[in-house]
Amino acid sequence: MGEVTSLEAGLLRKRRVYASAGSYAIIDLEGERTTPRGRGRAASFVVLGNERTKAIANRCIQEMWRDGTLKDAVEVIVKAMEAASRATASVSKSFIIVRTDRRVDLRRVMGDQGPG
Repeated sequence: MGEVTSLEAGLLRKRRVYASAGSYAIIDLEGERTTPRGRGRAASFVVLGNERTKAIANRCIQEMWRDGTLKDAVEVIVKAMEAASRATASVSKSFIIVRTDRRVDLRRVMGDQGPG
């Protein structure tokens, strides 16, 4: 699960992406309201954030990704996070990557938050 947040006029908004082998789901959270934004089955990178952080991440993906393994994908994600955190204060220098080869049911992981 990855998450970006924004605070505007006292209103906290979050966008989350949940991913498992071969599938992902994106939801928006605003107060108590949850809005599904999309889901997919493709093996792809999903980049959340402002335009600058997306551009940095997309550049890292284009430069580093060569249809590699899950381990290679994690390396690309780490490099993108590091590059974005050096270039902008909107990305934390500290993050945790949890990697597993296990496929999970996203609906179960997301609980009541996600699309059915």
